[in-house]
Amino acid sequence: MTVVQIDRLDRFAQGVSTVGSTAGASIAVRGALPGDTITDGINDEASPHRVTPPCQHFGTCGGCIAQHMSATLYQQWKHDLVIRGFRDHGLSPSIEPLVIVPPRSRRRAKFSVTAKELGFHAPADTKVIDLAACPVVTPRIEAALPKLRAIIAAIGAPTAETRISVADLDGGLDVVVTDLKTELTAKRLTALANLAAAAGLARLTVGTDTIVTRTQPRLVTSAGAIPLAPDGFFQAVAEAEQAIVTAVLAGLPPKVKRIADLFAGTGTLSLPLARLARVLAADTEKAALDSLVQATRNTQGLKPVETLRRDLFREPLSPKELEPFDAVVLDPPYAGAKAQCEKLAASKVKSVIIVSCHPGTLARDVKILIDGGFDLNRVTPIDQFVWSNHVEAVAVLRRA
Repeated sequence: MTVVQIDRLDRFAQGVSTVGSTAGASIAVRGALPGDTITDGINDEASPHRVTPPCQHFGTCGGCIAQHMSATLYQQWKHDLVIRGFRDHGLSPSIEPLVIVPPRSRRRAKFSVTAKELGFHAPADTKVIDLAACPVVTPRIEAALPKLRAIIAAIGAPTAETRISVADLDGGLDVVVTDLKTELTAKRLTALANLAAAAGLARLTVGTDTIVTRTQPRLVTSAGAIPLAPDGFFQAVAEAEQAIVTAVLAGLPPKVKRIADLFAGTGTLSLPLARLARVLAADTEKAALDSLVQATRNTQGLKPVETLRRDLFREPLSPKELEPFDAVVLDPPYAGAKAQCEKLAASKVKSVIIVSCHPGTLARDVKILIDGGFDLNRVTPIDQFVWSNHVEAVAVLRRA
């Protein structure tokens, strides 16, 4: 008889036990929680932290891995993900309490599709789970699932790589279908335009072709409205975006005059920063910077915003180019901003704020800055990606 007692969670929300293992190794059990006792593969003593998942697809859909946790355990696990990320790089900062966002708040999602299914992949599988409901996305996206299926059916013949992205924006849903090999005949274009109108979509784009635009989709922020290009990037949850902006603004030095917003995207940070100081917004995506330029033209009360199109991975701003700035804000993608942080460490910039969706790369970049003479003042974790093992964080650093 093999008895396994689960005492902790790993990064992937698997229950971990060292009881019954050999040579100090651990046993990871998918779906198990601390307090579970498993005898010969059967859970005969349930954890007090186990709750009923709110979604009928939990366990088969790979989109969520933590719906079975109590709120207390879940928040502690998310907080620990940030702690572990820093610990792996030899750092042990004090981490602020986790900022919570509500379910049904994710305003953008990318679904996989087949001839019959629309949803997310099963865990560690290529199978697509056909979603009847989703408690993560906004009610408007959830209600649109049958309409999205009708659009895919009208296009026809999705491939294994076909995706359909949906953004819930001011003006309606912005839908983009990518990696589809079907030819868009005149008959199909007419059918798609009719379906988009019947579904009340703001815009429908297939590949690089915009089929119909009923109204310009806009991202409305606390600092202004940003007109978005199809599949334009923005923070997934409005409440998380506001928490990020709050943490960034609170981390700025007093009387700041010039700020560099690197990996600026469409400018969800550039706009609020420009209410305080002159801003250089740098990003590699032309469409994103074009959206930011339009937003600055239509927003009152901003200080000048200059844009720079540049691949900051291959050509980060040099220490000389960084000299004019009182503060630098970075919001890089998952891979982080190693090259740019090396340049910042060698610069005279006194204040750096990093927004990151990956605690590991965030901690790596923070370590580079600390080795370059910075102190880490504050780390704020934000639960933007509900029930997943992803967590947003904002780190504030000052040169010692």
